[in-house]
Amino acid sequence: MGPKVPGGLANANERSVAILARTLLHQQGEFALILAHCNDPTVQRCATNRLREMLSLEVGCLQLPTSARSLLSPIQHLCHQHPPQALVVTGLETLEELDDLLVATNRAFNAFTHQFRFPIILWVNDRVVRHLARYAPDLKNRTPTSIRFFEQQPQPLASVLSN
Repeated sequence: MGPKVPGGLANANERSVAILARTLLHQQGEFALILAHCNDPTVQRCATNRLREMLSLEVGCLQLPTSARSLLSPIQHLCHQHPPQALVVTGLETLEELDDLLVATNRAFNAFTHQFRFPIILWVNDRVVRHLARYAPDLKNRTPTSIRFFEQQPQPLASVLSN
């Protein structure tokens, strides 16, 4: 059973999207790394879509390929011609070499702060957060507390069948 959230999971997730939107607006024109923490890819997609609807900013999206071993290079490639006002990065949970990517990102963090003048949201799940703390402690320490999103609970089978 999931955590008890006052007002329900949907309301909690909507509040998290609003916090994320305010954070992006506040960080405009400067680099910031923001962790959006959720174990449910569907909730991640819905929250990202909702965020893009709420903001008048150009929010870019980067889906990392499973073979990615660097975070810096794909972001540089995506943003070379036309940097977004904010960037959402997904796919960390599917990486074949997550630990290598985190170590490389930890080492290259100063390059992020010098090259990018926009906030970057990293979607992370429980596993990625554990690996982040272990393999990229400096990076983890430089990010504010993560913004938490909750998994939608599946409907009980009886309620599905009665509809």
